[in-house]
Order: sequence, then structure tokens, then C-alpha cells
Amino acid sequence: MRDMKIGQVFRMDVSEEQELMAAAVAGDVEFLHELWRESYEAELAGGITRALALHEKILSRIGTSYAAYLRAGRLHYRAGGYKRSLSFYMKALLLSPSEDAPLCGMLNCYVAMGDRESAARASRSLHSTEASMHYLDYQIAV
Repeated sequence: MRDMKIGQVFRMDVSEEQELMAAAVAGDVEFLHELWRESYEAELAGGITRALALHEKILSRIGTSYAAYLRAGRLHYRAGGYKRSLSFYMKALLLSPSEDAPLCGMLNCYVAMGDRESAARASRSLHSTEASMHYLDYQIAV
């Protein structure tokens, strides 16, 4: 597994992998790879609290990063920290306003918090791509 690129291990797309690597240039790349791997493995094992703690170390080292903010949003959502999750999804959205993933994450948070008005606003903001429409259909059905 050590010979694999970070994007292959953590299922990132190429731009996310490049962003993480560019952000890590000032820091210790191997250390960040190891933290990301440990956080991902902790999440898979159900250790969301540990995954979050490890991911906070990543955030403190690389600072502004779309991929890191998106992952922090997902981890906080899984931990039930919907407001904190929203703040990370909003940061990700500010960095990549044309991406749907932060809006989908925000929509999930609003639905989990029972905030139908904000959920409706987030759903209207989603781009009308086929994937987004299928996602919205699922969210409405749930």
C-alpha cells in the first residue's frame, strides 16, 4: 500500500490529490500521508472521534484545502456535529463554488437538523446536473 499514490488509497480525484500535495509542500509530506491514512482507517473502523482528531492535525498543518475541508465536513456530520460540519462545507464551497459536493453535504446537515427552509435553499443552489438531480430525488424521498 505504501507504493500507492495518496489519491488511490483515499479515493480522491486527481485535483484533490494535487491540492493536498501542493498544500503539503511546506510540511512533511510523509507525515501528512500517514495522518490521512490513519484518519481514513479510523473512520472505516467506526472511530469517528479518532478520525476527527487526526484530521484536525492535518488541517493545522496544511491550512486552506478544499479536500481537507470537505473531509472535515463529512467527519463532523458522521459524528453528529451538524453545525460544525456546515462550517467546513461552507469553507469548501467558498474555495470551489462550482462544486456540488459541499452543497450536498450542507443539504444533509440541514435535513438532519430539521431545517427544511435552509435545506430547500441548498437544494435550489445545486447545479442541475443529472447526478445532482438524482441526489435531490433521493433526499426528497427520505
